[in-house]
Amino acid sequence: MKTNAKNLGIALLASVTVLFGCKKEDIRPMARPTPVSATSKPIAKELNFWKISSFQLNGKYSSDETVKFEGWSFQFNDDGTVVARKKEEKLKGHWGTKMNGSREIMVFDFGGQEPFYELNNYWEVAKKTTQYMLLQDHDDSDGSTGELIFEKM
Repeated sequence: MKTNAKNLGIALLASVTVLFGCKKEDIRPMARPTPVSATSKPIAKELNFWKISSFQLNGKYSSDETVKFEGWSFQFNDDGTVVARKKEEKLKGHWGTKMNGSREIMVFDFGGQEPFYELNNYWEVAKKTTQYMLLQDHDDSDGSTGELIFEKM
């Protein structure tokens, strides 16, 4: 019984740390790039859609996760929501950015929705243009890395 109470206490402490470890005001939506042609509504609308062109996990359990996201488009909204679409399917999540020293961090939260929960993380923005985002994750505890590439559609 003592072990269960101890485990419950550890789980509660971990939950509180996760919930309150990052202030909400530290996370902000990433500004969308200005459309190439402000007078062309179709172009402006299309510039808001991205796809995952590569999602690699490296380390003890290396794998290419890209295929799980084939056919999905991602729409990043100014209000911090992200909508993933594939034909008639539509899933909502949240996103934002924050600075960690001089590094920009991008955060996703899709809850437990398969396979999108794999994106739930704090990703370092390694490279960002108006057409491409390279996000990286480094886990110091086991040396594993992740690389996520979004490209404009």
